[in-house]
Amino acid sequence: MNDSDYAQYFSRRGTQSEFGVLVGISQQAVSAHIASGVLTAGATLIEWLRDYCYQLRREAAKHNTGDGSDLTRERVLTERVDRELKLMALHEKARHLVPADEVKPAMQAIVSRAKAELSAMTDKICMDIQALYGIDLNDDLVHKHVEEALKHLAEYESDGIA
Repeated sequence: MNDSDYAQYFSRRGTQSEFGVLVGISQQAVSAHIASGVLTAGATLIEWLRDYCYQLRREAAKHNTGDGSDLTRERVLTERVDRELKLMALHEKARHLVPADEVKPAMQAIVSRAKAELSAMTDKICMDIQALYGIDLNDDLVHKHVEEALKHLAEYESDGIA
């Protein structure tokens, strides 16, 4: 057969059995592909071949990885993670992200300074209120609330940055 013979052969309408023999599937499988819309009833052999190959490519692209997960979905997730890692590296180079080890000493100093300031200010607050309003203030009440705040700061210091 020469090229024109092939062109003429595939440009005609074929039978389901004939197409099945051509691609190595049964006539029933061809009929099922027509019923599912993969192949169009009454189309030429070349149209059926094109549509059948397209369906095979789609199925191959979606084949499972063995654990039931879709390989295409896994590739998309991998691409997303790769993109996010590249964005993080870009932000880090642009100094929009700073490694935690570089920030940790500054954060520890801030927390320590805040604790010292809070501890020192309770007595000052109590003395100022007593002086301004001439009332006797229960220092323990103010100290209780400040001590609670200091406990929270100590938790941050031990959990997050220490």
